[in-house]
Amino acid sequence: MKSPIALDELTALLKSFEKKPWVLAVSGGIDSTVLLHLIHTLHIHKHLQLKEKPLVLHINHALRGKESDGDELFVKNMAQSLGFPFCSYTLQWGEKEKKSQNACRTKREEIYQSLLKKNPEIKILLAHNANDQAETLFQRLLRGTGIRGLKGMTQVEENKIRPLLFILRSQIQRYANINDIKWREDSSNKKNTYERNWLRNEVFPEFEKRRPGFQKRLVALSKEEAESFSEKKTIPLASSLDFQMGEFFSKKNLLQLNEATLSKCFLLNRAHAIALKKFLQKDSGFYPMPKGIFWLSCDFVLYIRGKTKINEPLFPIEFTQKEGKSILGVWKIKGEGEFALKSPAQAQRLKQSFIKRKIPAFFRNAIPALENLDHKKTFLLAPRALAQKEEWVKNGLTISYTPSAKAKQLFKNR
Repeated sequence: MKSPIALDELTALLKSFEKKPWVLAVSGGIDSTVLLHLIHTLHIHKHLQLKEKPLVLHINHALRGKESDGDELFVKNMAQSLGFPFCSYTLQWGEKEKKSQNACRTKREEIYQSLLKKNPEIKILLAHNANDQAETLFQRLLRGTGIRGLKGMTQVEENKIRPLLFILRSQIQRYANINDIKWREDSSNKKNTYERNWLRNEVFPEFEKRRPGFQKRLVALSKEEAESFSEKKTIPLASSLDFQMGEFFSKKNLLQLNEATLSKCFLLNRAHAIALKKFLQKDSGFYPMPKGIFWLSCDFVLYIRGKTKINEPLFPIEFTQKEGKSILGVWKIKGEGEFALKSPAQAQRLKQSFIKRKIPAFFRNAIPALENLDHKKTFLLAPRALAQKEEWVKNGLTISYTPSAKAKQLFKNR
């Protein structure tokens, strides 16, 4: 099937609801007609395994006389030609009732709710597109909105699904032309007395002339905000280690977060958040940011606020003759031996062993070296990856290790 629309993303969204009964709201305009064609095509090509054929719903607003009735007949004929069931509702208006867009929206919602009351399992598919989203967002800005208002419409909202929400009208137009799809034009869309039409017909074209891609960027903003507010989880810390310089995170958990959430948590702009996401794909390294530095090592991330360089060793170990103590716990010796600092040469030789055991670089100064009677030095590492109390024999000496509560928390899943 020829398509300028990303069908993989669309199919993935729809497949998560394919076992539910669907109602397709189809006005006869290009957006809803293309959505109907897309779903029919995905269904007959077995990309969607629908529980039952979707019900095509048309709402006749009874505002344009024969034109409105023509829309209804067009949608009915199209549904029947595709083998989909069809139903329609005609809105009833009182003599003094105001026939505004808001009033139409309220009456449509009443119909949706009546359908849901009969069957709470149904999913109502609406054909709002990315340009509709940009218009909605701009209207909210004009009227005044808080941060939450910037998320605009959501793609999945309880029983409503908007599969085309991040697809531009130009893409929908190309899809219709390529696949020879017919649709109905609503003559009222040309009336700039409606604010949305004024934005669409007058304001946005001027913005696009001055700043091409203006609507696309508005949609990207709303998508970021929607993802951010739908992110119910906070950043899962690898540990709640209490020290003044910074915080520890699991690399895996950070990678699961979107750029909008990373921006808010680390006070980054969009460009820095994207760069951070890319940096986290690496195995190790440093990444300085305006408000701190990220140090990546062995699937852990250490974020040190207020620094862009690391000069001093972190978490040094305190030695007595028979005991070494650090943020990771306490090592004790029984026998003729003692703890000793690692020389640079020895530290380099031990580096590969640390890496093999997935011990982050920033903790290597917190693990002691042992010097026995033959003056051979080796580092001490509990077999259970620093998370469990151990006692073992090494170089003829008995060593006990008691992990700190913080080490248990940090390494418990390693």
